[in-house]
Amino acid sequence: MTESTVLDETSDLDYEFGWRWLLPLRDDDTLAFFGLDSRSVEWWQYHNEEVSPGEEADGVLLAVDELSQGTIDQALVPSSHRWLCAWGEGRLVERVAESLVDFRCVKQYAMLPATLPRVIVPLGSSQVVADGLRLHRPGRRIARIMLGLAGVLARIGCNGLLKRKLLLIACRDEYNPVGASVLASHLSMPDIEDFALYLGSADGNRKTVALPVPVTKMNGVIKSAEKAKACNALRNEANTLSSIRETGLSHQVPELLSVEDGSSQVSIVQEYRRACSVGRSRQHRAVLEFLSLLTEINFRETSLRVFLESVPATMPKEYTPLLQRVQSLSLDTSVYCHRSHGDFAPWNCSWSKRGFFVYDWEESKVSDLALSDAIYYTVAPLMHVDNSVDGRRALRVSMAFTRELVLQSSLKAVDCRLYMALWLLRQSSSQALYLNMAVALLEDWS
Repeated sequence: MTESTVLDETSDLDYEFGWRWLLPLRDDDTLAFFGLDSRSVEWWQYHNEEVSPGEEADGVLLAVDELSQGTIDQALVPSSHRWLCAWGEGRLVERVAESLVDFRCVKQYAMLPATLPRVIVPLGSSQVVADGLRLHRPGRRIARIMLGLAGVLARIGCNGLLKRKLLLIACRDEYNPVGASVLASHLSMPDIEDFALYLGSADGNRKTVALPVPVTKMNGVIKSAEKAKACNALRNEANTLSSIRETGLSHQVPELLSVEDGSSQVSIVQEYRRACSVGRSRQHRAVLEFLSLLTEINFRETSLRVFLESVPATMPKEYTPLLQRVQSLSLDTSVYCHRSHGDFAPWNCSWSKRGFFVYDWEESKVSDLALSDAIYYTVAPLMHVDNSVDGRRALRVSMAFTRELVLQSSLKAVDCRLYMALWLLRQSSSQALYLNMAVALLEDWS
C-alpha cells in the first residue's frame, strides 16, 4: 500500500488516535495489539516501522470493549512491556488499572463525549480537570450544560460523569509523553506533568490542540497538524498573529511563542489565557470595540464591480434574485475591505483576566469584506447551536448588530443591506438558513 493510499484511507483514524500525543512512545518501539481491527493495526504499523505482535513488544494497545476478560488478562501477563495503553468503557478500563500493580505510573483520562471523543482530560486534581474541560466548548446547548455540570462535580472530587469512556496509560518507568518531547523542542520550560487534548474535526483540517496542565506552569497551548490543509491553516494563523501583534489589537490576540514548520508536520505554540465569567453587556461592548479596531487593519476600498468578480459563478437558484438586485446598483459603488478573523464566532473568543481575547485565527484573510466577521458572529450560533432556519430572525439580529458596529467604527456610512447581500452571495451555500436570509433580505430591500 502506498503512502498516499494509507493517508487517504485512514484520515479518520488519525482523528481517533490523536491522543497518541500522550503516549510514552519511542521511535523504535514495537507494539502488541489486542482488540484493534485490521485497519487500525495497519495505521499503527504505518506510523511505527518495527511492529511486533509478540510478547517482546515495548508497548501494548488494548481496545478493551472488544476483548473478553481472558484476553485482557493474557495481554497483561508479559513482564517485558515498558508501557501499556487501554481505552474503552470506564468500568472495564478501571478494572485493568486495578491489575497493574507492577507499573510505576498509571494515568487515567476522560474521553468526552463518550460516543465520539473530542477532548481528552487528565483525571488528576480538580484544577487539572477544570483546565482540561475548558478546552471543549461544544455548540449544542445540552452538551454545554452536561459539561458544565461535570466541571462543577469535578471541583468537589466527583468524576463519575467523566468516566463513561476512559483512556489509561501506564508506564513501568517514568512517564515521558511524546508531547513533552515536542514541547521541549519549542521552549525551555519546567517539566510538564500532563496534557489535556482537544481533537479537531475528523477531516483534512484536523489538528490536535495540546494544553500543558496545570496551566499555571505555562500559559501556552500547542497546535499541531500533519495533513496539508491543516498545516496551511496553522501557517496562516502564525503569519496572522505575527502581523496583528504590530497593531492596536495586540493585547487581544495570542502571542505567538514558537513555530516549527516541517515537511510533514506544522506545530505552533501560542499564548493561552484561562477564560473568566463576564456579563453579557460587557462582552457585547468588547466585541463591538474589537471589531471596530479590526476594520482599521489593512483597510482598503474597492468597487462593487471588482468585488462581484469574487462571487461564485454557480450558486443555488434562490440567490439569483438577490444577485440581480445587487447588480442593479451602480457598479462604481464603493465596497470596503480589511483584515478579517474568518471564523469569528462566540466560541472563538472569551473573557480573561486581561480582558477580551480572540483566538483561532486559522481562517484569517489579509483583505476581506467589511462586516463579514460581525455577520458570522451573529449567524453562527443560530445555525450551529440553535439549528435555526428562521431567515427573518437571523437577518433581524445580524442587521441590528452590524448597524451598531458601523456607528461605532471608522467605516463611512454604508448600507448594511449591501454588505449582507455580498456576504450571502459569496457563501453560495445551500444551507436553509442562508437561503431564507437571502429571501428575507430581498423582501426588505424592495
